[in-house]
Amino acid sequence: MAKKKYTKEFLISELHRLTAELNHIPTSIDIRRVNGYPSCNTYTRTFGSWNNALLQANLCINKESYYTERTLISELHRFVYVFGHVPLFNEINVHPDYPSGFPYLARFGSWNNALIVAKLPVNKEYVYNEDFLISELVRFVDNFGYIPTEKEISNTIGYPSSSTFENYFGSWNNAIISANLKPNIIHVLLTGNEICSMCGATESASQWHFQDSERICTKCYRKSAKNKSIQEDRTRNFGCNPINNWFENSHFHHLHLGNDHNIGLYIPADLHRSIRHNSKTGIGMDEINKLAIAWFWEELKNDKI
Repeated sequence: MAKKKYTKEFLISELHRLTAELNHIPTSIDIRRVNGYPSCNTYTRTFGSWNNALLQANLCINKESYYTERTLISELHRFVYVFGHVPLFNEINVHPDYPSGFPYLARFGSWNNALIVAKLPVNKEYVYNEDFLISELVRFVDNFGYIPTEKEISNTIGYPSSSTFENYFGSWNNAIISANLKPNIIHVLLTGNEICSMCGATESASQWHFQDSERICTKCYRKSAKNKSIQEDRTRNFGCNPINNWFENSHFHHLHLGNDHNIGLYIPADLHRSIRHNSKTGIGMDEINKLAIAWFWEELKNDKI
């Protein structure tokens, strides 16, 4: 199902709703961090920039986002100095202490051009096609055990952004369907009177999940035991033999110990995302396994499991 196009009026009303929820005028970082709202990319595409969206909504600009070429280059070098490597576009785009990736695109034409002007090595040539993008969606499901939303894949380092999928497939849901996956979010224009069939929440949200034709909120969708079982069945062609129990905001991590591809741990989602890893190539597996096992033993030692 194709994603429903947002109107400017709806996007402005969502800005006002978020302003009331946060009790301050939201920044582009705020909109990236919250769930239940259109993405920052949607506002940028519709209004030209985040600040233009604020102006259209009669809200004050909370920060001038004009960056000189010299400032952008110096910020790239500062990132390299702090973290010890050249950033990927998605990596700097989600980091709250640096300009987002879009000023670099606007001033230099592309991310790689910005790196070249800053005399930094190009860390990856971004040549995408539909087959590669589909494989990236499947890899995400393999690694994390669930089908991502637009924000989740855009905020995960090492994957193409959701806007890249939209450019190639026309919409996020079209990309999901092309990968033989089932869209887990349907975008609709809301009245504000929607109710979650599981918890009864009535707070308006721009994204609802549908399970057995019932509308449920994102929180209930993540906690749903039935959905958890569905997600586990989708994790590669491997089985699911967890050492510990599922908990909220956890991901199942396959340890791939010897020839056992079923055993694994439920670990915090942030920990699972902290190291890019791939079981097929072996990249990052030793590092993420060490972190996962260290976390597990620490939980055991503190009698939390």
